[in-house]
Amino acid sequence: MLRSCLATFLLALAACGGKSKPSDTTIPESKLDSAAPTAVEDAPAGSGGAGEAPAGAGGGSQEELREQPTTPPPPVEVTIEASKATIKLLAPGSGKRAPLRLAPASGASQLVDLVMDAVIEQTPAGGSVEKVTMPTVVLTGKGDVKTLATDGVITYQTSITGVDAREAVGQSVAPQAIKAQLTSLVGMVIDGTLSAAALPGATKYTVATPDESTVGAIESVRLMLPTWLPLPTEPVALGARWEVSQPVEINNISTVQVTTFTLRGRTGTTMTIAGETKVVGLDQKLGDVQVSDISGQGTVELVVDTAKLYPRMKRTVSTKMRLRQGAEDVTVMMQLGSAFAPK
Repeated sequence: MLRSCLATFLLALAACGGKSKPSDTTIPESKLDSAAPTAVEDAPAGSGGAGEAPAGAGGGSQEELREQPTTPPPPVEVTIEASKATIKLLAPGSGKRAPLRLAPASGASQLVDLVMDAVIEQTPAGGSVEKVTMPTVVLTGKGDVKTLATDGVITYQTSITGVDAREAVGQSVAPQAIKAQLTSLVGMVIDGTLSAAALPGATKYTVATPDESTVGAIESVRLMLPTWLPLPTEPVALGARWEVSQPVEINNISTVQVTTFTLRGRTGTTMTIAGETKVVGLDQKLGDVQVSDISGQGTVELVVDTAKLYPRMKRTVSTKMRLRQGAEDVTVMMQLGSAFAPK
């Protein structure tokens, strides 16, 4: 049924404990291997079946085979391409203008929580709303500025030191279950770059000691992880407004988030920014599913210290769309919340 497929399709986090194979090579976003291992059936004695060496093979006894060390899985690496956001200055503001440029010192460190929330609503035509609310997921990390280049490009590395799932109002999934599924992300390293205008470059997620849930866990949180929001490249003053257009793909459904930012305050290296988001998208097909009526909205609050890597940020974006397959017709609303919470 279309609705049951949508629950799995859109709410990736609920399925992040699936058996996905780690890989020692970069995994494309849309081609993650989620194949489960194939069971080995019992075989007759002497036939070389499970737990028994083939006759005459000289492979040793069953006890010797069981004592052989298990080869650990290779590291998992997932690389995400650079942001394709575009920045357009709408109004420079009033008063003395100055550039808004991130410039954290090389070697600087910062503790931060990466916070994520998700609510999914599905409404079949003529039916009632089906709602799923996830617990709040928190990845605790330590961000290190590796280099600050002369052109302003920041190279950073964030190491995940803890994972938690906290109760959310109306939650549909137990926090303990989600936390268990994400445990393998402890030790994950995120390597990336930022321009001086906070435009993210390519980002690589690496887990050195993965388990069978790691690839699914990375892909699930990647869909919801907070990210930097670009600043204008021109000098601006208080009241400045700029627009950021960001393509966002939700499991191969293409949308665009257009956010209008306003510089509300500025003291020294710290600035306060507010933004409003509109979500748009063209009608499209996903296999034999027709996707239409894409819309949405959101808000963001930012306190940026240009001398630090991570801002204090809280953002919520709701995306709504209609999906039809044959006689089935479902409207889906996905609300994602994300935050940077520096410590």
